[in-house]
Amino acid sequence: MRRWTLIVTCAAPDAVPFLLGLPAEELEQAKLIVTPHLAQALEEQRIPGEVHITAGVSTLDAVRRIAGCSRQPIAIVIGPDPGNPFRCKGLIRARLLAPWALGPASCADLIEIRSGGGASRILTGLTRRALLRRIYVREGLQLVEYLPRRVIESPGAPLRAGVAIPMTFITLARLLPFVAWTEARARFRAPRS
Repeated sequence: MRRWTLIVTCAAPDAVPFLLGLPAEELEQAKLIVTPHLAQALEEQRIPGEVHITAGVSTLDAVRRIAGCSRQPIAIVIGPDPGNPFRCKGLIRARLLAPWALGPASCADLIEIRSGGGASRILTGLTRRALLRRIYVREGLQLVEYLPRRVIESPGAPLRAGVAIPMTFITLARLLPFVAWTEARARFRAPRS
């Protein structure tokens, strides 16, 4: 039986089935670091495990202490967003901050799950730098994929494109500084080695 520290950055509909799919003994011994919404869902489902909440940069130091003091293997669990990137900023923030829970010399596994909680890919032994690169590129690609689709799917595309395109760029202009500021604060507050 392995004891894990799991940093779960997925929405409850995907995270709960994933966690329930773990061996019961492992889940009982796990330290779960989750978003506030997922913590509430875990409590409602009475899922065992020691639950800690990450709520942005203000809790990053506590998350680092939990991950560093546990001496357990660490895994970061990421999954699809239930909505668009602009309605899932809490999950995005949790994913962007997750690599900073590691110490500079630490490694973690990255578990990508599908809708419904099934694991689609597991990458083991990633350094903080490798996690940053993989997670940040993934978030950027999802945003680039979403924006054109939002414009194309807009009803009355030719007429609405005149409104949808500027609104997309306005929304993007609001989101990118948020992402950049989140990363900058995480870098600043991450303890130096």
